[in-house]
Amino acid sequence: MRKAVRCAVYGALFLLPFTSSNKGWVGAAPAIQQPSIDPEKTGPIKHYIMIEMLNGVDLLLLDRWYITYHAPETLRRTERRQTKYATFRTWTLPPEEVKAMNAWQGRMTEIGFASLADFNRGWVNIEEERKKITLPKGELSGGFRSETVTVRLKPDEVFVEQTTPAKDNPYFRWIFFYAYPDGVNEAAGEKWFREVFAKELTARPGVKRFGTYRSVRDAGKWNKVAELWFDSHNEWKRAVYDARGSFTKPSWGGEFPFMKFQSTFISENPDLDFLTEKLAIP
Repeated sequence: MRKAVRCAVYGALFLLPFTSSNKGWVGAAPAIQQPSIDPEKTGPIKHYIMIEMLNGVDLLLLDRWYITYHAPETLRRTERRQTKYATFRTWTLPPEEVKAMNAWQGRMTEIGFASLADFNRGWVNIEEERKKITLPKGELSGGFRSETVTVRLKPDEVFVEQTTPAKDNPYFRWIFFYAYPDGVNEAAGEKWFREVFAKELTARPGVKRFGTYRSVRDAGKWNKVAELWFDSHNEWKRAVYDARGSFTKPSWGGEFPFMKFQSTFISENPDLDFLTEKLAIP
């Protein structure tokens, strides 16, 4: 059973990362902005929040706290500057797929803003704001963890872009945060990803969409994201999971996908929309 060594847990479901210490739960310092990116000129952005339930804690406990306290408090604190604030329940995968894909099972939240500058305004008076949030209690305390990446709304690179019209059954979105192994030069990693790995993924049957993103913030564990769409879990399984052994290994070796990564799998529609408060059909 996984343990949360470092948990961006309580407030990190939006903007308030927390880490564990022997003095209890304390606020982490705000992220340092990448100097090369003007937050006023990023255009629309989205904030990915990948959430994993831990120690057998049920998602229902998270949802009660999330809906009752965290989301409304976040909206009040940010003066509803979000252009999107929705969360997706993850697909349930067999244990062997969860292990192989380092799949986080729980939720994936997407929060949109008109710019990175709007996002950053959530850090104003952050120390005072931390005192006002309602923390999880009881079994839920320590019962989940999260990781975040903030990217532009549109992918930085698009490898596949097919139409994805509405249909009876949900699409199967594979989202993974990734980084190259220790000791691998960033340029060499990017060259392999674009010229080998992405081409092989693009050629797999059933890929409907495939794009990658780079973080617009110098924050957190991850700074790159990939997202692929398939018609169904079975389509993804045949195209990717069952074919893992057929992908070309990079010079540094390792097992598929040959990088540090964590995955999650969601549909195209959220089941909770905090911004509109309208019924969402997942």
